Amino acid sequence: MEKLATSLHDILDPEPPPPTKPFVPVSLKRSVLHDVARGLSFLHSHSPPIIHRDLSARNVLLNEGMVAKIADLGMARIVPSLRASTMTKAPGASIYMPPEALEDESRYDVTIDIFSLGVLAIFTLPKCFPDLWQQRTWTTVRGWWVEQSLSVVATTCGR
Repeated sequence: MEKLATSLHDILDPEPPPPTKPFVPVSLKRSVLHDVARGLSFLHSHSPPIIHRDLSARNVLLNEGMVAKIADLGMARIVPSLRASTMTKAPGASIYMPPEALEDESRYDVTIDIFSLGVLAIFTLPKCFPDLWQQRTWTTVRGWWVEQSLSVVATTCGR
């Protein structure tokens, strides 16, 4: 069994502050997000698709080579198709969830995980989304995310 040394949350957590904690380069953060996207692609392209429903920095584990693995599939659900299915309120951390998943009984699909990946990217690469740290509600995050074009985000993150 592969040893998973740490979580994305552990390497992003500001405690302990630098210089005690090593600097995490943007290239590593991008690589981790790419690994997570590939993992979600695997789950979503399964037949039938699997929705993780609890993607967060704590559920992204890193091996000794800093390759990310999606963990904690305890809340995952198999959906009959790529169309939205009625499910109970998503169990994950609400900051990572789209609004429709926070209702008691709602219809959602694999896009719930994509939204969570977007929020994870915001937390992982904060310099790419500087205005978000002035306002902390998920509604602001969602509105900002929807309104921005990917080209603007990609250009900003490339710096």
